[in-house]
Amino acid sequence: MKIPSIEPLLPIGPVGTINGFNNTEVRTVPVLLQEYEKCRISEAAPMTIQGEFGTVVRQVIAYDIIIVWYYIVNLERDYLLRLQVESDTFYLNLTLEGRTTLFYATQRLPIQVGRFHLLRVPAGSHDSLWEKGSYRMLQVQIRQDIVAALFPEKKFKGRWPIPIMEKVPTRFADVSVGIPVGATFQVNRILSNEQEGMKARILKESAAKEMMLLCFDLLHDYALTTKAVSRSQLERFEEVAVYIGNHLDIDITVPHLCEKFHISRTRLYDGFQRMYGESVHEYIISQRIEKAKLLLQEDKAVSQVAMMVGFNKTSSFIRAFKQKTGTTPAAFKLQ
Repeated sequence: MKIPSIEPLLPIGPVGTINGFNNTEVRTVPVLLQEYEKCRISEAAPMTIQGEFGTVVRQVIAYDIIIVWYYIVNLERDYLLRLQVESDTFYLNLTLEGRTTLFYATQRLPIQVGRFHLLRVPAGSHDSLWEKGSYRMLQVQIRQDIVAALFPEKKFKGRWPIPIMEKVPTRFADVSVGIPVGATFQVNRILSNEQEGMKARILKESAAKEMMLLCFDLLHDYALTTKAVSRSQLERFEEVAVYIGNHLDIDITVPHLCEKFHISRTRLYDGFQRMYGESVHEYIISQRIEKAKLLLQEDKAVSQVAMMVGFNKTSSFIRAFKQKTGTTPAAFKLQ
């Protein structure tokens, strides 16, 4: 895929403006500024846009069926940003930092750290209000035929091709989902600058495509298991799942989750069983083991990994790991 000739995410003006700002108020340079150099991604093409609104930094790498975009957005005030694309396309959007709610015409699009969604974006310009703050997003732009092949049931709102009256961005199954541990590992590989040249391109392409498939599988499962769950319930359980994923190194109890998220034990158990196919306790264990697999691949000691994923005793960790994977942590490290 070729990098589009227009900038996909562009600041256009403060709240209440009609024509946006003059070009003289914006500085655009094809480099990373010094303060963002530590965020450099090897083999990615950089662009920095600065103005009275703040700073938008993007880096992009184009591959055969996908384009990987990494955005760092720092806004000094509430501002309108324009999402613009040359042709109907799809974005797998992972929010790594920040939280707000965007509105594209009648479509509500929550943006929250630790979640992802698959967005169908019609050709043209789509303006939305972003609240003052800092955001980091990793986006994978995917060819339409690839999405059609992987999601033949077309769970998007509306039809495809998109009629004129439906020319607004829409989410697959109208959900955002917690980023799985395996996908987080691939995100870190994409954002790394430890390798250079062709080796870096190949490693990042592999990581981006594996991350895409992991997220697609999870979205497909959600579409099948959340039909009877209301949007408010869905968002509540997703918040619980994100919290669990961010606190795997501490003791997480059901009473603590119920108190923190103001939800009854019965509803919490029932919701997790319907959405994830296992009890909340089993879900916590599963997430601990998935994170442990990644840490073991980094050649960390078994006892160290046990503590890092919330087990007070190494023996308990080994027993839980073997129950979930069929092998011991030590044997897994040797694979």
